[in-house]
Amino acid sequence: MNDAVIIKDLLVRCHIGISDPERMRVQPILINASLFSDPEIDYGSDNIEDCVDYGEMGRKVRSLAEATTRHTLEALAADIAHLCLTHPKVHRVRIKVEKRGLIKGIGSVGVQLERVRISR
Repeated sequence: MNDAVIIKDLLVRCHIGISDPERMRVQPILINASLFSDPEIDYGSDNIEDCVDYGEMGRKVRSLAEATTRHTLEALAADIAHLCLTHPKVHRVRIKVEKRGLIKGIGSVGVQLERVRISR
């Protein structure tokens, strides 16, 4: 089963980049996240306790991204994935992080990664 809560086109502003001039200014970053829940959860139950609160997760992702200073989109995406996997109902995540207008003629550049919570 691939039931997921989706956070689409979350626009945040953060300090990210390799060069000093790039890191000195706040840049817009676009984040998309798919948060896959435990396959045993029955969303058809209509019980809010069975769901992942997408509003809460969106706020947490925004806070993390805006408070973090990273060199690479890869590191930021990994930070976001780790944050999402701390939610008890999320067992797998797919995170996409993009910068727009960075390279002439290319709409956006970015990374996408998937992580799975390792059971302890």
